[in-house]
Amino acid sequence: MKRNIRNSLTRKLIIHHYKDVPEYCYSADIEEVRKNDYSLVPSKYIEFINRDENIDFDNKMKTLQTELSALFAEQSKSDEQLKKVFKELGYAINYEL
Repeated sequence: MKRNIRNSLTRKLIIHHYKDVPEYCYSADIEEVRKNDYSLVPSKYIEFINRDENIDFDNKMKTLQTELSALFAEQSKSDEQLKKVFKELGYAINYEL
């Protein structure tokens, strides 16, 4: 009898303090686990939402293209400044990408 009371209290405490987080974790009760043939595979309990379906791929790629082009230009400028400093110190670096 004591054990059943303790288990019942433990379950209530766990359920009370545990919070389901969509796409991350889910607290399944024993009946649901039984219904899934005792499988604990997360995909049986946690629904995955495919956010990629709503992305405007062309727009996203153009944005990334612009950002990457700016980064490459900045890198090229930095490379030239660094080569200039090394040359002034007498240690020229002959490197072309």
